[in-house]
Amino acid sequence: MVKSRKVEGEYKPVSVPLGEGMVNFDEYFKLIKEYNISWPISIHLEYPPFERLEQELTLNEKKESFTAAIIKDVNFARNYLLNI
Repeated sequence: MVKSRKVEGEYKPVSVPLGEGMVNFDEYFKLIKEYNISWPISIHLEYPPFERLEQELTLNEKKESFTAAIIKDVNFARNYLLNI
């Protein structure tokens, strides 16, 4: 998911977790339901979860944090898909 963020005085795309970007998921999933669209779902994770942290993390802490981020994104998508 991408949203724009002002970086060094300019707006630039920044990868963020699902639900934190610019996509209007309410409208998106409403259209999926309205047009009866059905296809396989794929989630592509590209945001770097550790670059913006101020503290150093151990490898295990990074694994746990990244796993939690993946689960959060999957649950976000699942919630919309189950409720359309």
